[in-house]
Amino acid sequence: LIGSNLKGLQGYINESLEPWLARLSLDPARNQGRTSREVLDDLAERLRVPVSENMVRTMLGTMLDGLDIDVVPCLEVWDRPDRVKELLEQGEVEPQRVEDVAGFLGRYVRGFREYESLVGGLGSGEFASLDKDLRTWAGTWFREKIAVIDDVHADGEKILSQFIPFVPPGFLVRIMGMQNIKGPGLDFVYRWQAWERCHAALLELEDEDTAVMERGLKTLMGFQELGVLSHERVLETVDRVGKRPEAQNESFQAGLALIRSNQEKTSTAIAKRVRGRRQAGLLDNVFAVVESFLDAGDAVRRRKKANRIYKDMVDERISTERAALELKKLNKRQKGGWLKEKLG
Repeated sequence: LIGSNLKGLQGYINESLEPWLARLSLDPARNQGRTSREVLDDLAERLRVPVSENMVRTMLGTMLDGLDIDVVPCLEVWDRPDRVKELLEQGEVEPQRVEDVAGFLGRYVRGFREYESLVGGLGSGEFASLDKDLRTWAGTWFREKIAVIDDVHADGEKILSQFIPFVPPGFLVRIMGMQNIKGPGLDFVYRWQAWERCHAALLELEDEDTAVMERGLKTLMGFQELGVLSHERVLETVDRVGKRPEAQNESFQAGLALIRSNQEKTSTAIAKRVRGRRQAGLLDNVFAVVESFLDAGDAVRRRKKANRIYKDMVDERISTERAALELKKLNKRQKGGWLKEKLG
């Protein structure tokens, strides 16, 4: 959840969630002929809770995919996240990857054990007690899926930086935006559009045709929207291409070095900016009050700058891509938060 009035939005979610939970029951008499197991399995699938040992092992295997270690010992102790963590540490896996795998595995094992407990109680026929456990279980799993970024001025890079930890490593994720996309949500979309252009240029850089490679190199050398999404792929691609025979000349190597430098500088700046905006509170309110007094003057400056951008684009002093980028920055500034960012 990103944007404004997030407390209100969470209130609406809870208002809808509680009646839904109250209707959940494992009693066949309340489920139009469906068995208790069918109801439980359908709910587990809807909430993405693993329902078998094999499913948990598959999830663990997905998270371990691509690591330069023997994954078999980890899969053998799939239900012991602490032991998996030790094995990964012994294999000198990146610390953040170790924490991510152990954390998500712990959650999956917990969910599976809770599911097993509910299945084990079905034979008792004590549906009043089972339904209470079921609602607690379902409510917990639903709420754990909600991530709140409580910063109305968060930019796309901050949103991505906070979004990534909710994604299990190695998993395919589909992202769908809902409701009106503006402010922080709009900048989030812009980050994906920038990554799409960057990805296309990276494919050109790795093409077999030298002319296409050089076109990709030129695009990436001037690319000004590198960010969190591009970090890993850009650095890996630059390393691979730098070893190819076609790249063994001073000009090409200098271009690759510039791309790497730009990406590393951008990533460092983003990390610094994200860390600097994690603390919200009274100071944010002070900035908001002062900014409201100063915004009229800033609006005039934004209008003048927009006119200069359009004029420079028409006179071909800047490209349409550069003009679009600068206008996006102005649009974001109009949403507020510019004073705090300016003062660091």
